[in-house]
Amino acid sequence: DWIVPPAVRAGDVVGVCAPAGPIRPARFDRGLALLAPHLRLTMGDDVRAERGYLAGDDRRRADELTRLLRDPDVRAILVARGGYGITRILGDVDPAWLRADPKPIVAFSDGTALLAWAALAGVRAIHGPVVSQLGDLPDDDVRAVVRALTDPRPAGTVAQLAPLVDAAPVAGALVPANLKMLVHQIATP
Repeated sequence: DWIVPPAVRAGDVVGVCAPAGPIRPARFDRGLALLAPHLRLTMGDDVRAERGYLAGDDRRRADELTRLLRDPDVRAILVARGGYGITRILGDVDPAWLRADPKPIVAFSDGTALLAWAALAGVRAIHGPVVSQLGDLPDDDVRAVVRALTDPRPAGTVAQLAPLVDAAPVAGALVPANLKMLVHQIATP
């Protein structure tokens, strides 16, 4: 069974972090502007850090994520931008902080590594758009992210897929993810 983080309530703090690639300021600022009327956002001064193709060095990015996980005032975490680099820091971020104080994490694409990390901790995360992407998406997508954070009930049901001929019944959790990134998370002997 998943730990379902509590809903974000009016006035709750939502942290923004850059655990992967560096933000592109104009896109990031558009996304922040769309979220600001709905959520009380916070981020460190170093969220705009840049070191080559990463949002700062591994230590900076791991520390930023850890700060948000450990902060009892932060009730959810939004990823600023996708891109490579999240897998490099997850070994330095203790999942016990997420289990002790469950909060939804919103990411997708390469952020699948972070979502898989949350799943291994037993905490349900949200496969959804990153902050930098929101300015290029329809308004309904911004509302959907806000709704996913403020109402943790499932948004709907998944239609039952047609059974395969002579296939045995299958049961299990349906976890949205970028399949390529998820495959990279599978440990092989």
